Amino acid sequence: MSQKYKTFVLTDKDLSLAGAFSKSSLGEYIENLNVEGSIKTLHTANNIYSIIEPTRDTQLEQVVSETIENICGLFVYQTITEGKTIEYLIICGEDYTLYYYELNSETPSLKVFNSITLSSKPVFQTYVAGGENVLLISSATDSLWTWNGVDEPVEILDSPKVTSMAVNIDRLFVTDSSLPYSVAYSENRDPTTWAMSTGDIATIDFSDDLGKVIKVVALDNYIFVFRQFGIIKIYSGKDSNSFSISKMYFSNGRINANSICQMGDNIAFVASSGLYVFDGLNTKKICSELEGRVDFENCFAVAQNGTYYLFSNEFNQLHATAYFIDIKAGKIFETIGGENFSLAFLLNSDSLNFVGYIDSKNANVPTLIVKNVSIIDENNNFVFESSWIELDPKNKEKTLQKLNVILKGGANVLLLTDKNSRQFEFNGDGEFQSALISEKCSRFKLKIFGSGVVDISNLSLDYCYIEGF
Repeated sequence: MSQKYKTFVLTDKDLSLAGAFSKSSLGEYIENLNVEGSIKTLHTANNIYSIIEPTRDTQLEQVVSETIENICGLFVYQTITEGKTIEYLIICGEDYTLYYYELNSETPSLKVFNSITLSSKPVFQTYVAGGENVLLISSATDSLWTWNGVDEPVEILDSPKVTSMAVNIDRLFVTDSSLPYSVAYSENRDPTTWAMSTGDIATIDFSDDLGKVIKVVALDNYIFVFRQFGIIKIYSGKDSNSFSISKMYFSNGRINANSICQMGDNIAFVASSGLYVFDGLNTKKICSELEGRVDFENCFAVAQNGTYYLFSNEFNQLHATAYFIDIKAGKIFETIGGENFSLAFLLNSDSLNFVGYIDSKNANVPTLIVKNVSIIDENNNFVFESSWIELDPKNKEKTLQKLNVILKGGANVLLLTDKNSRQFEFNGDGEFQSALISEKCSRFKLKIFGSGVVDISNLSLDYCYIEGF
């Protein structure tokens, strides 16, 4: 046995925003565009504004409306080519033709994927394979395709017909339209290989009373399988095809697959009995005032930075309504009206960061309802929060040694472990700082909070463990 030393680097993907909005007010989003390697700078802004009227991206609107009659899907894909980060907006037309549009290009144009033929609405997922950030595309009636942003897309024959995808510890888990009571999974570190030695697709099968599988979501190193009437948790090791499975929740109402959204260390969803929040262990019902106003079986949602955007074509009103819901506070803080919502979308990238919708009145025009949003309250307070992070699950004993950060301004960092909690105060003018920890744990999470304007980058923890223990 020997002692090993490692550093865990937190990026903006590990940190979500937490807290509560004030009614009708949203803070301006962190400007996370400064990149140092894979580490981005979290920058808080100090001005507050109210978002009531929709805003539009007129250039994007013009390019799209000239080519596509109706939009049924949007996704942002980011890749690195020749050392340069490139972002593509992937757009699906009503006939399931796929287009891609390079964001922030000097000569923007809308191009079509000629080699990809789809017969139903696609789902998308990114996956790091062979050092590349690959885009995965599939649908309930079509094969899986991969695209690296440069070469022609590649079709993966004998792959599942995917209705949802999630990545956990380098393995891809999917729901397959032809396997209503199973979850299929790929080879470890290879989303293109699905068959076992028998030639059949590798699956985890369910025979209980929770109904069909409807969606998979990755949260806290687990895969949560949403079924029609409940939730199943799956845990898998890095190099094993054996899985630990446990039933987490049973619903007395049918769960709506189009409402399921991961939000930091929570998952929000709608069942026929109301809106719920699931934290990986417990489920809590919120916003009971939605009952009688929302058709829970036919609504859909997206989520961003602690806010759940629920779109409902109400069955008892003349117009549709979108509800902006603060999940942590369990409160509705804003609503907007529409004609008849057909699609809600969430686009997170360096170039775009907005939530929006498409309705029947302008089915080829993406309307942005929230652009660059975060939680900074009226007193200019901010809170960044990570989910629970496990360090090398196969090595049980770990010691967190130091917390490192480059900071301009002031912030407090609360370190929570499964055994203890410690709080550190940092003030700086852009220099590198460290705080000694010396805490043994199996997992941890961080909360960064304060007020005013602050730049935070290069956030990491040094830790050590006894190899083989």
